Amino acid sequence: MTGNPFRPTFGASPLKWAGRSAVLNDFTVGLGGGVGNPNRAMLISGHRGMGKTVLLTELEDLAAQQGWAVIRVSGRSNSVTQLIDSIIPEKINQLSSPSTRRIKDIRIAGLGGIGTEEIGTPPVPTLESRLRELSAHLKDSGILLTIDEIQDADPHDLENIAVAFQHLVRDELDVAIVMAGLTAGVDKLLHLPGTTFLRRARRFHLGPVNPQATTSAFKDTAALTSIAFNDEAADRATEASHGYPFLIQLIGYLAWNAASQASETTISSTTVDAVLDEAITTIGTHVHDPAVRALSQRQLEYLHALADIADEAGTATSGAIAHELKTTTTSLSEVRARLLEQGLIDAPRHGTVALALPYLRNYLHAGGEQTYVD
Repeated sequence: MTGNPFRPTFGASPLKWAGRSAVLNDFTVGLGGGVGNPNRAMLISGHRGMGKTVLLTELEDLAAQQGWAVIRVSGRSNSVTQLIDSIIPEKINQLSSPSTRRIKDIRIAGLGGIGTEEIGTPPVPTLESRLRELSAHLKDSGILLTIDEIQDADPHDLENIAVAFQHLVRDELDVAIVMAGLTAGVDKLLHLPGTTFLRRARRFHLGPVNPQATTSAFKDTAALTSIAFNDEAADRATEASHGYPFLIQLIGYLAWNAASQASETTISSTTVDAVLDEAITTIGTHVHDPAVRALSQRQLEYLHALADIADEAGTATSGAIAHELKTTTTSLSEVRARLLEQGLIDAPRHGTVALALPYLRNYLHAGGEQTYVD
């Protein structure tokens, strides 16, 4: 290929995958494993930018390649209503478009006209009936439902989806479900009534991609073109990306562009260093800013305090943060819980918190200022 092979766009699948092979392999096994295979129900969690949506897309592609009907919803929408009223009917229409009316008689001017009658008024559809209707149009394949942003889903919707899927599995129909969401939000959801089936799904937590796989991603992706990462540059890019999937694509994209514009065929560590400021600014705009804008003033103060006193690893004790804010740890417990739920901080150990996103400290120290174009 001649264009830039890196794809730092949310939802766009990378041309070369970095890690995540366990999920992809197990899901492939599940598709061919028959009804009841545990890999046909998966729950994927991780922080912002960890590649949850991209992984969902890849799993959808794997299912579609094997002839499965893929339907997707977002937890932020009215999932069940959308599935019943539009998403599943549209999928059924793609497979077959039978008429619900038949010709009864013909009447021409002076002789009459065309009269019709309803074949029958169907009962009010349910999610289960819609899924059964879709399944009837499939041969030697099944239905995959994916739900993104599941931490925002209505528990009642999830309960309805669970009941429908359990009934279909009980009747030996081929169905699979994969859900994805922010870690703390998913953990909270697992404890709500009616979400028992979530706890039974195979759980995968997406962490940073390991250094070896990250380095391979830089080299293998660039190798699709005439511009290559040398070893030193790949190592520097790996270090700077922190194994964060969005940053892998972003740094690769910027470094490749810089080399291309300089008519160079090799990306050096100097090239990588030259694009890091732009990468940090971009992740601030695309990842940090949308997340931080939704926070309360107290939550922002907590984050700034953590950024100010954290060690090199970005961690600090809850007591130190309370001292910095001149309050008690108890008074900050709700703030801490909310930031955990938003995926902005982690709790690596009891009494300790850490910034969860790479370069979030840089963003906070810069005052969260956006870069404006002249």
